[in-house]
Amino acid sequence: MIRTHLHMGHLVFILMVILPTWTLAQQINQIKANVLSTDQEVIELGNIIIRSVKDSSLIFGDVFYDGKIDVSYTNQDVAILEISALGYEAYSLALNNVLSASQIDTIYLTPKAWETVTITANQKLVEKVGPNLKVNVANTPLQHAGTALDAIQNAPKLIVDRNGQIQVLGKGNALIYLDGQQVASNTILSSLPSTDIASIEIIENPSAMYDASGNAVIHIKTRNKNIEGYKLGLTQEIGHGKHFRSFFQSNAYLKLSKWMFQGDYGIRPQTIGNQFIQERTFLANEDNFYTHNHYILDNKWVGHNYAFRSSFSPNKQHTMGIHYVGTYGTAEKRGDNYRFSTIGNGVANFDISTLVLGSTAQKSNTLTGHYNFESATGSQTLQISAQYADFGFNRNETSDQDFESNSMSERIYRASTNENKIKIYTAQADYTRKLNENWNITSGIKNATIQNESSVRLSDIIDENTLEPLEDFSNAFDYQENILAAYGQLEGSIASIDMHAGLRVEHTTSMANSDKLNTNNNLNRRYTKAFPSVSISTLLAEKYALQLSYNYRINRPLFQDLNPYVLYVDSLVSLSGNPNLVPEYGHNIAVGLSFDSWSFDLSYVYIKNKVNQIFRSLDPSNPNSISFVKENLLFTELYSAQVSRPFTYKGYSANFILGGFFDNHQTKDISDILANQKAGFYFQINQFFKLPWAMQGAAYARYTSARVDGIYIDNPMSFINVSLSKNFFHDQLTVRLWANDILDRWKFTGIAAFNNMEGTYLSEGDWHFAKIVFQWNFGKLGTRAFSKKKISDEELGRINTWQ
Repeated sequence: MIRTHLHMGHLVFILMVILPTWTLAQQINQIKANVLSTDQEVIELGNIIIRSVKDSSLIFGDVFYDGKIDVSYTNQDVAILEISALGYEAYSLALNNVLSASQIDTIYLTPKAWETVTITANQKLVEKVGPNLKVNVANTPLQHAGTALDAIQNAPKLIVDRNGQIQVLGKGNALIYLDGQQVASNTILSSLPSTDIASIEIIENPSAMYDASGNAVIHIKTRNKNIEGYKLGLTQEIGHGKHFRSFFQSNAYLKLSKWMFQGDYGIRPQTIGNQFIQERTFLANEDNFYTHNHYILDNKWVGHNYAFRSSFSPNKQHTMGIHYVGTYGTAEKRGDNYRFSTIGNGVANFDISTLVLGSTAQKSNTLTGHYNFESATGSQTLQISAQYADFGFNRNETSDQDFESNSMSERIYRASTNENKIKIYTAQADYTRKLNENWNITSGIKNATIQNESSVRLSDIIDENTLEPLEDFSNAFDYQENILAAYGQLEGSIASIDMHAGLRVEHTTSMANSDKLNTNNNLNRRYTKAFPSVSISTLLAEKYALQLSYNYRINRPLFQDLNPYVLYVDSLVSLSGNPNLVPEYGHNIAVGLSFDSWSFDLSYVYIKNKVNQIFRSLDPSNPNSISFVKENLLFTELYSAQVSRPFTYKGYSANFILGGFFDNHQTKDISDILANQKAGFYFQINQFFKLPWAMQGAAYARYTSARVDGIYIDNPMSFINVSLSKNFFHDQLTVRLWANDILDRWKFTGIAAFNNMEGTYLSEGDWHFAKIVFQWNFGKLGTRAFSKKKISDEELGRINTWQ
């Protein structure tokens, strides 16, 4: 077993960054007051500004809510306090010293004599924010999509691949962040109600502030509040596709003065169904072999998710809090696998029927503590975080196989156990300083230590009470990794040019032990890499905006992919880990041009050592024996171009995206270089429209032409999703009908050619379904967004929870 040590040098490095920041505290003045109209009505929303009398320069500016002001500013001899609100006369007061500021109790505003006031708000579904694509969820029909995963699946450019990984078209795998913290598994996304989401930002060229892993970042921001009040939300989803599905989620929020509390709980009982069909032909010993494999998997899953968040803010400068997220689930598995082979002119070679039964328990826990400081003028901020996370699963299965051939008949009855434990310890500090009105500098440091302990045990079942261990098929694997990272970033503007430039340096050490393989030479590594990033944007004319960006990224393999275990589907087909995997390194270049509502984007990605799943023959004398394993390709090139435009007319709104791509994957197949290349296009439209009786309709459609991924060539895929929703009881209750993939076309089918083998495949999940969703929200809150602490926890993203 490998033990964790946080090196003294790492602690000294962290302290050197943190200690100088304690000098940031400044002498401040504080103003607390109530804002009422002259007829004693509370003014819910307004502006507060503090200016210097000497030169009218801005000292402080903010927005107040629910008639309460609680602000602080640096000590000034003479200042002017200005209060304004829509529909009221402006108010001003001279602040001569600390005493006069503290004596303010109530401020009264006089109503203006308005004849007519009309306010129209139109929230765009998709908009460009610099080089990034922002999908607004709050105050759009997408807020009733159901869960965060539902919203992501209907967002432009995002796709869930055959392995359950979320990709950005033209970029590859993406890291998922929720309020600055990376999501460990899609379980969290499928339990977060879409009504709690403010926006989904697709960052195709992340800055140095983000961990260097992944070719893109998907950042989900929630719409939790930070004013006094309470909220209770309940969601019940009932649906049916290939199997029945159910989902219940509750969330509560309470803000009392300086304290905030939030809790969530959800339960999801459902059957998860998948099937995989593969046909292969290959030449072996001058004979033509053909094999057919049909695997049907049903997991009866009951998953629980729970979360608690609390924060304390003694004043506007200081905030501290904790955040806990946990999941627990159990599953009963049934896997039916049927496989047969013919040789030569169709003569039967063998016939295998395998029944796999078992149970799985899976859990995860994440505890985060944070402290935030922001100076009274907003010119300096400090954020300190520490996090502990663990993930584990335990699987017990029996495999009952009947093997028939012309020469023999055999029953293989075995039991297997698979246990995996992962622990992650993270500490992080970020500091931002405003140099002047145009320039900011940000720096930070992070240390992450990861432990992974796993084991696989296989035994022959002699009878109900007797197991005979198969040592040759068992293995234990321990892995430890430490990543120490530091970054600096400068951002600002010169004339009409906005830019940011950053550099992130990561030092990685790793070591591993295995019962069966000598992994020391492969995984005992120590390396330091620098990852630069730069982005420039400017206005070419009044309505034209140009963005240019470049970054260098790393993508480390999943922990389970490094594990040299062998998991058998039947006696001739298995899944294998690969301790020889090395990280991917990618260069990303992007150019964007915006004009009015039109956006044009070009990008190029070059990835060295791209990790891809391939299949190899385990025994040259038995070509039917194969294993699916992750290996590094030589390189991958991704070219993409797209044009997008939102459109709104009266009660109808839509967003159109049309894109093209060319993918080039190259790997070494025995002694030859295999080049898998293909050009294609995709089209997506998200439409929302108002209907009679105050109902809202939505339709989402996407078509993606044939595309390549490593050694695979996927056939075209498409989906059409439609929904109908209506609000009741003053918008407290929303009822939504949803039909997903109504034509049942979202399937991964295609051809794979590698290692002298060529075959077709079909990988199908439970995407074709209909459901009804009831969402009830009760409470009284304002509209101020609550900003949570960012701790980028990239390591959790390397846990494969799609077991």
